[in-house]
Amino acid sequence: MKHKISRELFEYWNRRRQGKNVPDRSAIEPYDLGRKLVDTFLLQMDKSGEPMFRFCGSNLANRYGRDLTGEN
Repeated sequence: MKHKISRELFEYWNRRRQGKNVPDRSAIEPYDLGRKLVDTFLLQMDKSGEPMFRFCGSNLANRYGRDLTGEN
């Protein structure tokens, strides 16, 4: 990963996984992310198995001109 913020978010995610594939929802605290939250996005699989934005930080939304939350 090239960007410092990406590495820091990845490290946070890995610490919260506690040996699982993904961390529990309750393990992620938005407050912990501080200013990195604007650069964060979360994906989930919809019923057909397609990725969908569950959360879209404002920097990503600004880059695409809209909030991507709920979109594939």
